[in-house]
Amino acid sequence: MIGGAALLADGMITPPISVTSAIEGLRNIEALQNISDKSIVLIVPGIITVLFFVHQFGTASIGKFFSPVMMTWFCMLAVLGCLHIFDDFAIFKAFNPWYAV
Repeated sequence: MIGGAALLADGMITPPISVTSAIEGLRNIEALQNISDKSIVLIVPGIITVLFFVHQFGTASIGKFFSPVMMTWFCMLAVLGCLHIFDDFAIFKAFNPWYAV
């Protein structure tokens, strides 16, 4: 029962925290640095409401919308990682199982 309660609580708190963090991150953009807390509080439930409304049509519709964004994100991470992998050869120590022990 404790495990089920923890899973339910995690499923309820993670989406709002993620959306709130993303919206608050908009303050790092110069044009949006003066966005108020009140605006953030209004934007977050709006986004979550839209996401849960669209969710009723199936995860396939959400996947079709978000998959190009996620593919772009992961490709960007791969390209930047490949460009900087030789900046410090100590990175390769992570492949040594000795450090895991």
